[in-house]
Amino acid sequence: MTTLRNITITGIRGIHDTISIDLKTNQSLLIYGDNGSGKSSIADAIEWFYHDRIDHLSKEEIGLNGIPALRNRFLSDDETATLGIEYSDSALNSTKSLSTKNNKFSSLYSNTNKSFDSYRVASKNENLILRYRDLVRFIYLRKKDKLDELSSIIGFGELVEIRSVLLKVLNDITKLLKNSRFDDKINQGQSQLLQQVNQSIQNDAQYFSAIQNLIEPLGLSIKVTDKKSIDDALGKIRQPENKDDILLQASYEKAITLISNITSSLKSISVPYTTLLSKHQSISGSIENIKNLRLENLLNEGFKLINEAFFDEDRCPLCLQSKNRSELLDEIKFRINELSELKKAKEELKGLQQDVVNLVNHVLSEISSLKAEKCILLKENTKHIEMFNQIHEAIISNLQEIEGDILGKAISNNLFKVNLDTIVKVSTDFATQKKQIFEKRKDDKKFEITTKITIARQLYDGIVKLRAEEKILKDQQQTFDALYREFIKRQKEGFVAFLDAISREINDLYLFMNKDEKVDEIQLIPIGVGDDFDGITYQFKFHGDVVTPPDKYLSESHLNCLGICLFLTSVKAFNKRNKFFILDDVISSFDKNHRIRFANLLVEKFADYQILLLTHEEDWFEFIARMVKGKGWKIHNIKWEVNQGASIEIPLTDVKAKIEHKLTNKDKDGLGNLIRKYLEGILKDISYSLEVSVKFRFNDKNESRMSNELLSEIRSHINKKLPEIKEHPIFGRLEASNFLGNKTSHDNDFQESIPDLQAFYDDVIALEALFICDKCKKLVAVTYLDTVNGKIRCSCGNINYNCR
Repeated sequence: MTTLRNITITGIRGIHDTISIDLKTNQSLLIYGDNGSGKSSIADAIEWFYHDRIDHLSKEEIGLNGIPALRNRFLSDDETATLGIEYSDSALNSTKSLSTKNNKFSSLYSNTNKSFDSYRVASKNENLILRYRDLVRFIYLRKKDKLDELSSIIGFGELVEIRSVLLKVLNDITKLLKNSRFDDKINQGQSQLLQQVNQSIQNDAQYFSAIQNLIEPLGLSIKVTDKKSIDDALGKIRQPENKDDILLQASYEKAITLISNITSSLKSISVPYTTLLSKHQSISGSIENIKNLRLENLLNEGFKLINEAFFDEDRCPLCLQSKNRSELLDEIKFRINELSELKKAKEELKGLQQDVVNLVNHVLSEISSLKAEKCILLKENTKHIEMFNQIHEAIISNLQEIEGDILGKAISNNLFKVNLDTIVKVSTDFATQKKQIFEKRKDDKKFEITTKITIARQLYDGIVKLRAEEKILKDQQQTFDALYREFIKRQKEGFVAFLDAISREINDLYLFMNKDEKVDEIQLIPIGVGDDFDGITYQFKFHGDVVTPPDKYLSESHLNCLGICLFLTSVKAFNKRNKFFILDDVISSFDKNHRIRFANLLVEKFADYQILLLTHEEDWFEFIARMVKGKGWKIHNIKWEVNQGASIEIPLTDVKAKIEHKLTNKDKDGLGNLIRKYLEGILKDISYSLEVSVKFRFNDKNESRMSNELLSEIRSHINKKLPEIKEHPIFGRLEASNFLGNKTSHDNDFQESIPDLQAFYDDVIALEALFICDKCKKLVAVTYLDTVNGKIRCSCGNINYNCR
């Protein structure tokens, strides 16, 4: 995984002159700086490097994803702002520059290798930066937005797309089954078949039996058992002079069926067409919607063009201005996402449009079939075929109005309206003409039987075909329904398992920072009906009761803890390319206990990560600096000056270093107070490690004890418990020299000297050496009590004293 080796910044935000931070051994970084000193400029620069935007600056007033606010305001137009990053993998090293000309901004990466592009794209989906303002952002998101955000990070969105495809296919098949009206057509065919054979037909056996009954009066020596035997029977009884009339009778029967289907299909168009009109009006009624959707089309085409490497130059293919290809893709994708809701409405419109088109095409197909029938082509039916030609042409013309891109186009609400009464009249005419043919040959028994067999065969074959088509579609429906249900079942199981895993991590981290506070079993819970999700919420136990959401009971400090735990969990769970993360002033609302525990959390739980920790809290900075001393961290101060902007300096990381620096430079200013503070810190540590009892005080007054009080209590404890060192002269010397610390910490006329202060400091160091081992760096503590030998010692045993 990738870590940072060097960061070099010039001309970005509060940084004017170049600053360089060397992290060559994968060091973590601790930076202290007052508010406004420019430390957050480092986080801003890195966010811009990876995302080409700065979220907290992406406001309408600033525009362009916050880029206009990124360049240091004192840069001239011919100067370039840059961020250079060197990585543990040198093939990824790159410098990103930001220049301006005529108020137009352009950025460029020095590394154009595909491996770097791939790395940067992958890094976009990783959580690299947490700021104080973002601590509880996820907690306060709507449940749907929580789901969407997690989905995009873990790739769950791709599974949702697959599920959507399966659901679309399933819905399309279901619609086709409904629109095909198999039941109506089969029932109609069976009703007509009943009229021909005088019995209900459900299967081949009944069909063959019915045909056998029809030919029985003719005394043919034929046993009807299959389709061939029906053909044989027809061949024996058919006469040449009645062949055309029989076929015409069958044509009339089919035409009547088609007309019935056409009227039913035209009626079925009404509801989806009305819905289409309503949806079209809701979108096309706004000019702004039309403009945005046209823009969305352009953006999609542009993204496709650039992404397929058809246009691989570092410039915009539309305006031909210079632009990094990867950045351009990112910007286009971001703008497409912003139009997602409108795009969703557009997709719904397209679905409705396709439903109507499918129904209309089905009607056109049936009209075409009708126009091809022998009966309608007769001279006496010329007016009927002319009417259906007109209906056919009118429907095609109407169809053209709703095909293609209909956004911004006016659509009449009178489309596909046909006088159904005139169509039904044609069916009545055909029934009359059919009857007239039959009347002419009513005494011809062979004609009657042949006609009935021919029409029955036509009807039954039609029914068999419809059943076969219905079975195919139902089989497909069942297959895709089973696929869809199994897919969402597995999807839910996987997602719930994932949420359980990260919930356990969040819970562990939260409890690490909040021991014994009656909050437990923090979980991310999917919300939805059945196997469908429509959001995610937090749930936890508060004093044994299940509670949701977190802000119902948790304080701001606890919510911030929860936010940090979520971020750190996401780093572990999602960051696959990068082994570093940045925390920018995230502990501002924490009380002292939470700050200490958070520091311990970072050092103990994330020791294998490279951490860039930025803070303006001086006490916490000094605490962390002491904690990470000797652990390979890089520690810097950042300060800001009008002429050069932000600059980095190697700090005196703790009070001890500051004292020794002042002694070396014979600087008395504040030196006595620093030594007093350092002594108080040591005395507190000794009191804690030896479990020295001190008088109880309320709240933070426990933290404000004076050194003389602590020294007195420690001496009393040692006299009782550690006789071996109770006569050590350092205690007496400190009681005397501590006078200097108290005097120099308050306004008075006392004039201290460097030798006096050096002697005071030497006494403090001597006390430190009495209790802190120079080998293991641990305090002599009750934790290491050797009850067998009656010794109290440090961790390694190098220092040990007899104890009572």
